[in-house]
Amino acid sequence: MTKKSKKHKNKEPIIEYSLKDIQIKNFTLLDIEHLEIKEDNFVIDINLSGKINEENNVAQVVVGINISIKLNGDLEKIGGLKIEYYFQLTGVENLKEDGNTYLPKNLINTFNAISISTSRGILFAKFQGTKIQKIILPLIDMKKLEEESVQS
Repeated sequence: MTKKSKKHKNKEPIIEYSLKDIQIKNFTLLDIEHLEIKEDNFVIDINLSGKINEENNVAQVVVGINISIKLNGDLEKIGGLKIEYYFQLTGVENLKEDGNTYLPKNLINTFNAISISTSRGILFAKFQGTKIQKIILPLIDMKKLEEESVQS
């Protein structure tokens, strides 16, 4: 997804969207019943990416989650989840500038927030009946995430 241009800094285009599809592409969780897992040695790493399919007026957000634990000072991956979210867009023509399509920051933040929140629920359901069923994906401040991604 491209960022809002300087020219559109104060202009908010009229755009409507709906969640069109969710696809769980991959979920893995190793046998962890023999491991000592506590909240302070459990690590969840979240990666977000996205793009726009201009032909179909669809924005895609991909959430990748790596699940690890700290064992003897080392980080050991015990699972992962990859989910694709598809948002149908109406009014994409309002997002064009110089032949390129851009998404306003608030729309990107909205799509990311919906995707992460839904992923939290999916992980919660997947963890049920396991040793980590009480681990919940933490709440994420989207403004802080945006600031961190701009700095890196």
